[in-house]
Amino acid sequence: MEITKKKSFEFNLVKQKYECFVFLQRLMILGNTTDEIKVVVYSVYLEFLSSLYEFYMAFRENNDIARDELITQEIKKLIIFLRCDDVELPQNNDFAKQFRDIRNFKYHTSKECIAKCPSVAEFYHKYHRYIVLLMQPPLFSWEHSTELWEDINLFADEIIKE
Repeated sequence: MEITKKKSFEFNLVKQKYECFVFLQRLMILGNTTDEIKVVVYSVYLEFLSSLYEFYMAFRENNDIARDELITQEIKKLIIFLRCDDVELPQNNDFAKQFRDIRNFKYHTSKECIAKCPSVAEFYHKYHRYIVLLMQPPLFSWEHSTELWEDINLFADEIIKE
């Protein structure tokens, strides 16, 4: 997949998962805390984090910069640009490493990945402010509609045939 298409595709995934998470979060705040909702909101949050991580990695055209350093630099730039004086700058790539670990937890089943992954609740508590900051540029500057690429149309056609 070419890089522009990859960025657009990842952006659409991020936006959809973020909006779904926010909707489910509101349901829970309003009192809908069934086990089914809890499982879905947990899953959607992990999918959202994974998509957001992949979105930023799609911009990593310069392979000289480490993944964790890229995320840390982005957060620092956003805190300064958005004038978030009440948000502490990340230290020593800790956030970026745990962000990557959460992403790996979602996509890998090895015991090693699971063992070093932080608790999703702990990650949310410590770092969700950074995640919200990382969402700002794509939400406000990427007004792309979902492109219906040939593969998406072919997949939709197959589903309809059932």
